[in-house]
Parts: sequence; structure tokens; C-alpha cells
Amino acid sequence: MTSSEFSAPFIMAFQPIVNAQTRTVFAYEALVRGPEGEPAQAILDLLTPANRPAFDRACRARAMLEAQQLGLENHLCINFLPETIFHPEADIAYTLSIARDCAFPPERLIFEVVDTGQRMDLLHLQRIFRTYQREGVQVAMDLTDLAEGSADLNLLDLLRPDMVKLDVHQILAITNSRSPRLIGETVARICQSYAIRFVAEGVESLEEWQAFRDMGVELFQGFLCAIPETRRLPPPGTRCLDDAGTRA
Repeated sequence: MTSSEFSAPFIMAFQPIVNAQTRTVFAYEALVRGPEGEPAQAILDLLTPANRPAFDRACRARAMLEAQQLGLENHLCINFLPETIFHPEADIAYTLSIARDCAFPPERLIFEVVDTGQRMDLLHLQRIFRTYQREGVQVAMDLTDLAEGSADLNLLDLLRPDMVKLDVHQILAITNSRSPRLIGETVARICQSYAIRFVAEGVESLEEWQAFRDMGVELFQGFLCAIPETRRLPPPGTRCLDDAGTRA
């Protein structure tokens, strides 16, 4: 593997994003794993500034190929590295060509920004989002850092993603602290006003599930729903689906 290529083998694990209202899977997120299912870090440790763009392209191709082979009929959420995209128009053209090769409908693609800890060029990210959206591809972003007060909700107005995520473990005190609950309610309300889908991720307990249900959140992701699995599309667990039906 040269410095500008990424030829190390890897596969994808898939984790469902569940719609609590319909009790169905809305999407599966594709997550990088080693060739034998090793944790993602085994692959991420191989990344360099030079091979990151190749890795990003390889992940898109691998995720769509495996999803098609597994018969995925839901949306497919793929993480992407915004710092690897220099020309969004060429990038989305390449992505759509992969989708055609894999016979995967582009309207079922959702690309989620990965926070690498680097300061993002928001205008560049906005250009990426708009370019993807014009081609019928959805985009998502993680607002986890809102729980630490470092993110600006005005980002939603600037970027207008199709979907946002908020990790419930960043606001673990949701049931006994007004401030974290207010954060969740505020994000949910703003998302609703912009017609943005809101995903509560990292959900591990029925208490966390119900707390966000009470805020009007519909989409959930986490171990309560299902753990990520390789070589198959794991169905959502009955605990969350049964609870969604009996406590809605």
C-alpha cells in the first residue's frame, strides 16, 4: 500500500436506525470493520493524510456493494470525511457511478459527516451538502457536541442537512436535569421546523428510548435496537419495537 492508496482489506458492519412510530427499519448505517470483523480502529490506524481520500472512496464502494449483496431495501447511511472532498461535483459523480455499478438506488443514500476533530470549513461543507442534495443524495451530521455547548444551532440553518444525530450518552442526565432535556427538545423542535430528520443515537435503555419518544423523536439507533453485525442486516430487537407499540 503506497502513501496515496488504500488497499488494506476491510468489510462493513451494519446497524439499523429504527422508526419508533412505524416500528420498521428506516436505514442501516455502514461501519468499517477489519476483514475478520476486527474493530474499526484496526483500519483507522492505517490512515494517513495522503490515503484518506482513497479510503473514503473505498468505503463508499464497499458499503454499497455489501448492502446490495445483502438485499438492503432501506436507506443506507455511509460516513464520509469532508476534508477528503476537494471537488464536490466530481466526487458526487464518482459516487453515483459506483451506485450504478452496484445497482444501488442513489435516492436511498445518506452521507454522514464524520467529525475528525479538525476545524471544518463550513462554507465548503455547505457546498458539499448542496451538491449532493441536488443529485438526490441525502446528507446527515452529528450534533453530539451540542451537549458540551460547543456547537451552534445556527449550523442547522446554514447547512440544512436532511438528518441530524444526537448521542443520548452526551445528555445522560436527561431524566433528572432540565438543561440536557432542554437541549434535546430544542434540537427536536428546530429539526421539525426545517423538516430535518432527528436520530437519537447511542440508545441502550428503554428509559433513554422513552425520554426521547416523549420529545417527539421518531428515529433511534443504538444497542437497544441492535448491535452492528457483519455479513448480515441485523433486525431490530423486539424490546424497542414492543415498547414502541405499547407505550406510544
